[in-house]
Amino acid sequence: MSNELKWVDFLDRLPGKPSDRAISLAIGLKSHSAVSRWRTTGQLPKPKQAADVAKAFGMHPLNGLVAAGYLTLDDVDSIFSGKQALEVNTIDTMTTIEIAEYLVNRVREESRE
Repeated sequence: MSNELKWVDFLDRLPGKPSDRAISLAIGLKSHSAVSRWRTTGQLPKPKQAADVAKAFGMHPLNGLVAAGYLTLDDVDSIFSGKQALEVNTIDTMTTIEIAEYLVNRVREESRE
């Protein structure tokens, strides 16, 4: 299953089945067009947007990052088991650049395997 399908499934399963406009408002977007593009073109949200969607609908932000394909379930397991230096509580304080740097490093590590 591709990340795009997983992200759209995640949006479709949000509590209360919110509209694109409701999701946009919940995460502070000025227009619902970005959410509509996520559904219709398969475009993925930015990492912060994925985390914000999850938080806005009562879920842990890591759920959004996994659904959007930025993290795997193995990554999350590693975080909670203390194998990674990243602490779960810091994701809210990380900038988009910091998250992107983490992801780039992870991709580099995977490409060496």
